[in-house]
Amino acid sequence: MTLQEVVEQYHGRLTKTDRKVVEELLSNPREGAFLSLPELATRAEVHPTSAVRLAKKLGFNGYPELRSQLQAELLDVP
Repeated sequence: MTLQEVVEQYHGRLTKTDRKVVEELLSNPREGAFLSLPELATRAEVHPTSAVRLAKKLGFNGYPELRSQLQAELLDVP
């Protein structure tokens, strides 16, 4: 399942802050897949813990696992 598909399962349950993080990651996945947590937070204009909370809300162990999912999608690795 892609990150986009995971996010779609949470439609209506994401906060405005969650949506800002998702938008930043998915607007340019090639770049988003390699953003550090501080870089992502700065670009999305949110606190870094917001990205961690979003990752956990979506079922990941944390932001590194979410980022690994995006990277795998780019490489088309299951």
